[in-house]
Amino acid sequence: MSYKNLDEIVRDRMSELSLSTYDVARRSGDKINANTITRILNGDVKEAKLSTLEAIATALELPLDDLIRAALGREAPPERFKIYAERFDGEDLSA
Repeated sequence: MSYKNLDEIVRDRMSELSLSTYDVARRSGDKINANTITRILNGDVKEAKLSTLEAIATALELPLDDLIRAALGREAPPERFKIYAERFDGEDLSA
């Protein structure tokens, strides 16, 4: 996963799954509400609680560590195959 903000990750994944904020709230087991998700999407949440990130990860079927990195403003580590390709001058080692 390339570097994205929390709101971008959530928006992209909601779009992929065709989910509304209410759907995400429901899929989280009602651990978060639709208003919280809307605030995240609008960039109004500056520091998300771990419990909020866990609920979003569950609802959107995403790795929790990706959401934590995004919330902290850190870039995800490069994918293993990209590292190998760079190191061994290969173009695509994923096949």
